[in-house]
Amino acid sequence: MSNEIFFVGSNLATLVGGCELAKKGYRVRIFTDGAPLGGYFSGISLDGRDFDFGMFLFEQFSNIQSGRERSTINSWLENSAEISNWLNENVKLKRAITAEVYIFGKKYPDYIMSNKLDILLSTDVAPPNRLDVGSPYHASNKEHSRHYDSMSYLEACKHNHGDDFHFRYIEPFIKKIIGHGSENFLARYHRFSWAPLYYPETLADVIENNKISIPEYPFWTTNRGFAGDLVRNLKKIIDRFDNVEIIEDKISDLKIGESTLVVNKKKYKTEGKVHLGLSMGRVSTLLGFDDQLKGEGVDFTIAIALVHRDSIKAECGCIFIVDDKFGSYRFTDQDSIAGLDPEWHRVVIESNSKILQLKYPGKDKNRAIVQDLKFFLDISEKERLKVLKILNIQNGLYLPTLDFINSKKRASDKILHITKESVSLTGDLAGYGTSSINNQIAQGLQLSKSYERHTKD
Repeated sequence: MSNEIFFVGSNLATLVGGCELAKKGYRVRIFTDGAPLGGYFSGISLDGRDFDFGMFLFEQFSNIQSGRERSTINSWLENSAEISNWLNENVKLKRAITAEVYIFGKKYPDYIMSNKLDILLSTDVAPPNRLDVGSPYHASNKEHSRHYDSMSYLEACKHNHGDDFHFRYIEPFIKKIIGHGSENFLARYHRFSWAPLYYPETLADVIENNKISIPEYPFWTTNRGFAGDLVRNLKKIIDRFDNVEIIEDKISDLKIGESTLVVNKKKYKTEGKVHLGLSMGRVSTLLGFDDQLKGEGVDFTIAIALVHRDSIKAECGCIFIVDDKFGSYRFTDQDSIAGLDPEWHRVVIESNSKILQLKYPGKDKNRAIVQDLKFFLDISEKERLKVLKILNIQNGLYLPTLDFINSKKRASDKILHITKESVSLTGDLAGYGTSSINNQIAQGLQLSKSYERHTKD
């Protein structure tokens, strides 16, 4: 194996893999395609402060063991102890305060991500029917049951949640995020929209017996409430090595074949695979094929702002906004989430662009999201709010329909065919739901370990 390893792309998996291999003495060459290393998780600096692009939280191994209802479709869970140890070595983490859900005009502990089912302790919601755990429809079988290959999230909820819980507590949130009903995507990938899929006996125990049988699922943030601190720390590490070369030029020409990599007309000899960390659309453009993704994309509008502490009514790091009184679906206070209380809090509010404009007809997306942020925080004094940046993201998310999942797999296979299987795929290229923080950390560490194994062999 050559001592020089090539990466094309700038996602987090690229940064993690490159950093770990540099530590082992390999020569690492990274072509970033003009993007910042760490990709989306790098965050952004505005007005002298660091912001994430919304809610980014970490998960830890010690809590995974009790979180039996978390989806393991994310491959990082298989190596969660190793990843947690690696995280703790590379960034200082602290427990994030429990998120909340705004619904029916009030705030409740978060039942969407954190398993906090307190809202059901005093409720008139009809309990779901108790399924036998052997039923192919039971949520415990969502990873491997063939029924889940084509089952919609709505159908799975009817079997596991019952209509009453689903349509009152979950469906309004789904529509706020994707602008469609939950019959439009596969149940197996429900976490793409943060939607839960509880076991029926879990909900029935709460509703019938006033008993919560599942513990809270905790999340973690950095001491500064900025997930991008991880990327910053890795960049500092990689900058210390003289065996790493980072080429930041935009790529206009890319060819990958057996033992050969060509970038912008310059040819390199390779042994082993070239590691790709670009988006599917970017790869298809550079390699010259139609990605042929058969799916519907969702557009998002995100506002990044500073809010004076006097307008922060109560400490809450993240609020999922189910109530249709507002156009946005999530509000994140990066300072509160880490237990901080500066004079000006860093906040981000996220909306589905279509839903936002339906809520504020006659206003463009930028004006609409500012209006929604003011409405949500009940801000009337303009000096208490500083909107620093508004992002309008086209096709920020694709619905995981059967057609889309299959077309994405065909596109990945096309990349392997064109490159004569001389690449490894990371991030978005590795499959649907494989681009989260922990998934990309897992990919980077696994890549590094693969070179260890080869050396030993």
